[in-house]
Amino acid sequence: MRREQAQTSSKMDNISNNCANGNRLKKWDLQTVIVGVLLGIGAGWFAFHSKSTRPLPLIEVTSRTAPGAQPPNFKGLASSPVTLEEFSDFECPPCRDLYQTLKKIEVDYGPRLKVVFRHFPISSLHQNALAAARVSEAAALQGHFWEMHDELFEDQRTWSSSSDVQSIFLNYARSLQLDVDRFRRDMDGPQANIRVRADRQRGNSLGVPGTPTVLINDRQVPPEAVTYEGIHAAIDKLAPGSDVSTCDDNSDGCRSLKSPS
Repeated sequence: MRREQAQTSSKMDNISNNCANGNRLKKWDLQTVIVGVLLGIGAGWFAFHSKSTRPLPLIEVTSRTAPGAQPPNFKGLASSPVTLEEFSDFECPPCRDLYQTLKKIEVDYGPRLKVVFRHFPISSLHQNALAAARVSEAAALQGHFWEMHDELFEDQRTWSSSSDVQSIFLNYARSLQLDVDRFRRDMDGPQANIRVRADRQRGNSLGVPGTPTVLINDRQVPPEAVTYEGIHAAIDKLAPGSDVSTCDDNSDGCRSLKSPS
């Protein structure tokens, strides 16, 4: 005990000496310190601002792009002239907002639009995202992917922070009148895992930076344009009767996808 007290006293003496020495800095020393700090802050701000405003590298769908789960989860006709492909995370709040937006978009375009959902759970940010993706695939095995998809987004705030998420998911299965025993097995079964992993591999092969990411006929909608108006603008340029080439790189609604540098 005496040794600890002595060591503490010695540390306090050192701290006091340092503070005392700081009080005796010459005037030019203080000016040098202040100028140095200001220059450091300015350089840091410039580096951060330059990095944050630098556009993300674009991505390209090529023959080497992973196909994703087959067949994909989609709504609309397989032959629809416009395909909207969404990379999403059920626990991501902006993805929930996009879910609401796409419901309106789907009504607006009807059979002209095919909507493909791709799993891209970000487990490092969302603790239950991977489990939710598997749950939706377990429901898909009984023909109810989109019903579970809607339930997960509608009730996101309930299950996303739950420590007993499995009970909540089982209740969703009951409300959808699924075979609960089969659903329970499929939640952690190989088929669900394979499909979620395949979608994630497709996203990684494309260089998808995060969620939500939206592609229209393999052309990326810029993150700032992933809104009702922005998606409308992108789709309208690719609607029947329009030339795909008119959706050029300088348009506000869509841009071509290129390989990441």
